[in-house]
Amino acid sequence: MKKLLFVSTALVAAAGAASAQETRASGSELGEVVVTATRRAETVMTVPISVTALDPETLDRQGVRDINDLAKLAPGISLVPSGYGGVKVAIRGITSLAGASTTGVYVDDTPIQARTFATVYPAIFDLERVEVLRGPQGTLFGAGSQGGTLRFITPQPSLDTYSAYARGEVGLTAHGQPNHEVGVAVGGPIIEGKLGFRASLWTRHDGGYVDRVSFYTGELYDRNSNSTDSYVGRLAFAWAPTENLKITPAVMFQRVNQDDADTIWRDAGSYRSFFDIPSPIEEEFVLPSVTVDYDFGSFAFKSITSYYARTQDRTYRFFHSFAQGCPPGGQAPGYPADRCGLFYPQIPNYTLAYHQDLEQRNWSQEFRLTSTNDSRFSWVIGGFYYNSTQRDYEDEDEPLLDQLTQLLFKMSARDFAGVGIGLIDGRYAFIYDGEVRDKELAAFGDFTYAITDRLKATLGLRYSKTSFSFDERSDGLFGATGSGPLVASGKATEKPFTPKFNIAYNLDDGLIYGTVAKGYRVGGANAILPGFCAAQLASLGINGAPPPYKSDTVWSYELGAKKRLLNRSVEVAGSVYQIDWDAIQGNIPLNSCSYSFVGNFGKARVRGFDLQMQANPIPGLVLGGTVAYNDGKYTETIPQPNSTTLLAKDGAPIPFSPKWQLTASAEYTWAVRDNLNAYVRADYRYTGEYVRNNPPGVIGFLAASRNGAAVDDVSLRAGVTRDRTDVSVFVKNLFDNDTALNQTYSTRLGTYGSRAERYTIQRPRTVGVTATYRY
Repeated sequence: MKKLLFVSTALVAAAGAASAQETRASGSELGEVVVTATRRAETVMTVPISVTALDPETLDRQGVRDINDLAKLAPGISLVPSGYGGVKVAIRGITSLAGASTTGVYVDDTPIQARTFATVYPAIFDLERVEVLRGPQGTLFGAGSQGGTLRFITPQPSLDTYSAYARGEVGLTAHGQPNHEVGVAVGGPIIEGKLGFRASLWTRHDGGYVDRVSFYTGELYDRNSNSTDSYVGRLAFAWAPTENLKITPAVMFQRVNQDDADTIWRDAGSYRSFFDIPSPIEEEFVLPSVTVDYDFGSFAFKSITSYYARTQDRTYRFFHSFAQGCPPGGQAPGYPADRCGLFYPQIPNYTLAYHQDLEQRNWSQEFRLTSTNDSRFSWVIGGFYYNSTQRDYEDEDEPLLDQLTQLLFKMSARDFAGVGIGLIDGRYAFIYDGEVRDKELAAFGDFTYAITDRLKATLGLRYSKTSFSFDERSDGLFGATGSGPLVASGKATEKPFTPKFNIAYNLDDGLIYGTVAKGYRVGGANAILPGFCAAQLASLGINGAPPPYKSDTVWSYELGAKKRLLNRSVEVAGSVYQIDWDAIQGNIPLNSCSYSFVGNFGKARVRGFDLQMQANPIPGLVLGGTVAYNDGKYTETIPQPNSTTLLAKDGAPIPFSPKWQLTASAEYTWAVRDNLNAYVRADYRYTGEYVRNNPPGVIGFLAASRNGAAVDDVSLRAGVTRDRTDVSVFVKNLFDNDTALNQTYSTRLGTYGSRAERYTIQRPRTVGVTATYRY
């Protein structure tokens, strides 16, 4: 690992050295990527914010296929586990395990982030580019962009030019099954200048690499059980009935079927799981939209109407907290001395399957006016409406629960739960049905004035009215009160105001900028908790449902610079920042009843920098590197009422926020003969150590899984290009790194211990061949 870090640092240093040595002979001019981060078309090097933009060629050369690959490339991004195997994207350490999303996720102009469960991310195929915007983007992108925004931009239909893209790949995964994919996209005019289209289809199979085996005997249940099949399709048309008017209807579809969880059990051995039943996931979304553009001459009008429909169906193995240790009073007959509490030899057919059915429905409408003249004053103004409904249905199927409680506690399940009902339909211990609704109505504006030919000042404003409401019902042994099903509802409203101030000074082939911006995420309301939580709630001064929680806010202060050097053969972009985070949304646990509610507590401060470099020092050689440092800490100690435990501790690091992230790359291309070129490429990515939960004395502390280890990854690729065709061989995760990424325990401390440790890893070493074609 030290050797790899040395090599990667050397690559970054080489890129930096190329920028410093003005007398060194320069190579070719680097290409420019156009972004729309400010709702205007600008190049990455001229837009006055910290942004990473990845074009299609870069995504292909680095083998990016999903959000896990993408998160390795952009400085300041980390992934946070959320909701039964999903992940949330955190930017610059702004994340939370409770409340709404802190990162806006967009497909073109449509927000798709989720509140109550993990966001689904588009697969990486036939994209014009991916943009990562660091820092609050609330003025133009709304409440979900507290820490930053992630944008997936699709190719638009052309009215005058045909184009095509195809990609195929096969690969072999160490310890597992092969992978393969094929996809094709084509577009162009149907009627020259009037009607055009863009269509794409893509499918991929990722072979499994985790074996499910018996907890007691090691017998193989299913080899390579966690294989995944993905399907993506998109169809868009562009119709220009007049010279100034263009209408673009589009629809995108994605479906992902995963046969089993990626979870590995530490005690089962490498790439093995003790789960006795599979945990399949079926997830899909459909995204239809209609975009209308009209050019009025001095300004342009844009309307975006979209509907996002997502479903997820999942079954997984679940364990009761009360059943995770050995039975009270010592070892029960029939239990192996070192393996008790998770599986039960006295009840050989015992299973507990937890089923979850999720739905998300988003309507969004945005109207935008953008100035198009060349005057000193430019502006963007608009209005935005958002209506999101998320439904969550869950059931806990445990038909042998009575036998289990009799075995462990010598009492019926009804007596153990302390309610007057038994299993619903003779099998369901818990049933939940809830619906959450978010609405936002906002007006926004972004105004830029050129004080001189080089100096520009920007004022951004957004005023929103947000509302949140929910209805829920739970039933069964673990969802009812003493008097019957638990029914609850709640609501909350707010009117947040989000300003942004930016000043930029243009250099020759570069700029310097400073930004002060506010970000927020909407608050919400808490449900009524079961009756057996009433005593602890009363000790906190709460009668009935816990109070609503309000939005939390950040103020971000950033200084940045971008510069091209050596005849534009070197690009350097960097920024330093401080983010002050107030009234953070977090979980407040109730230890007496194993429930929790969401509240606002604590403050935090994040300080850091990011640096991106790219150099073409000699013809054919391109060096690249990024470095990000992010130090996020709580700045306030908050005691939990009537408890010795703290809710937050001054100086404690923010979980899932690594201090250091580094990438380095080198690619060399040379001519073999006419129209035939060859290239070799190496990529290194490093994510430093981090913490997964709070320190001792603070809620959520769990020593066994607190410290997250550093993770590195090396990928190699070599290929040949001829005209529009690229064929390459690659290896990803060259050294087969199996460092634990997310780590959980399913038992009480001091009982089952490390034998219940479960974790996920990056995909094992994969070797394969990729072919792409662009026309």
